Amino acid sequence: MLHEILEKLEFAADVAAIDALVAETLRGHGFDAALWTERVTEAIVGVLATPARTRRGALCLRDVAKERRLSEMEFLFPGRGS
Repeated sequence: MLHEILEKLEFAADVAAIDALVAETLRGHGFDAALWTERVTEAIVGVLATPARTRRGALCLRDVAKERRLSEMEFLFPGRGS
């Protein structure tokens, strides 16, 4: 569920947009959005604001424009006996 939020999220989105996506995704996964939205939104906002060291200095995910990011490609695990 958290992975799905981060894949769909525009990292520079405001808190209201993050909150809406979180609530929608929580409901889609069977969670009580009224109970969890605020907590999950706070966690996501914290992740987006946490600086990571790069060769060029510090970088936060919220500073990465959607057109500059590479989301992971989809893959499938083969079943047993494949």
